[in-house]
Parts: sequence; C-alpha cells; structure tokens
Amino acid sequence: MILTAHTDSRSLAFTRRDDLAKLSQQGPARPDHVIRTKRVPMLGRDLGAYALEYKRYFDELAPKAREPKTMLDAAPRVVLDPPLGVCTLGKTAREAAIVYDIYSQTMDIVLRATRLGGYQALSAKDIFDVEYWDLEQAKLRKGGKRAVHRRGGAVTRAAPASARPASTRCWRAARR
Repeated sequence: MILTAHTDSRSLAFTRRDDLAKLSQQGPARPDHVIRTKRVPMLGRDLGAYALEYKRYFDELAPKAREPKTMLDAAPRVVLDPPLGVCTLGKTAREAAIVYDIYSQTMDIVLRATRLGGYQALSAKDIFDVEYWDLEQAKLRKGGKRAVHRRGGAVTRAAPASARPASTRCWRAARR
C-alpha cells in the first residue's frame, strides 16, 4: 500500500478539530465513496483497533445480507492524524490520490453541512450494502484481488522528498 500524507493548512486544520471524531465517523458523503474510502477514516495511528472495528462492522452486517459476503481487507483508506494531516492509502500512488480527492470533497461537505445545522450520513447498514454489493465487489476483483484480509506492516519512504510537493509525502507500507 502507498500512504500519502497531506499536510497543507486545510488538511491539518480539519484533523485538529475538537469535534473530529463526531464529524469523521458518521460515514461518507456519498454511498459509492465507500468503495474507495471505506465507511469511516482511521483516527490516529492504532491500525489494530481500526481493523478490529472494521471486522466488527462486517461481522454485524454480513449475516443480514441476502447472499454470503467475503470480508474485504480491513486496512483504512483515510487516516486522520493531527501531526500527519490527512493520509490516504491505495495500492498505487494514483489510487491514494483518488482517495484524497474524494475525502477532500467529503471534508468540504461535512464542514458546510455542520455550519448549516449538522451532517448525517446514511446508516452503516446502507453503506455496507453498497460496499458489499455484488456488482461492486466484482468491479474491485476485476482490478485485482482485494477480497483478502491483510494486516498492515512497517512504513518506509517510497519517493525522495525532491520528487513530491512540500505539502504531500508518500510512504510505502510493507506487508508482513
């Protein structure tokens, strides 16, 4: 996985909000965003806790599905961490950039909705139904095998600092 950290002032301001947990843990702005961003971002750096929560989400909702489901990998696609900013992950740098584009729009929508009285995403069940919709799973499988449970690993640099903008750092996460 490639991890890109966005440390521009807008990203850092969002990750340092006092109400970040409330704003960020409701779900995506659009149900189809779950295909790229997962239902909720990881807060901080506890990958184990995030994976356990993702497994709990799957275990709670999969039995309610009409057809059996295979759990997708439990790795986050968005990480919100005050010192690191908004981090996004993907199999490639391009995928990580797409995740950031989507989550950047989500940040705008959430902040605007909050100013207008509040943001509310669809229910976890509705988001799960989109994330695990058979046609969406088939689309993901067509791009490569993703329906595997993977564990995160060590983080090392993927590109020299001179090859990337000052507000963006790329990292490669190695699998164990």
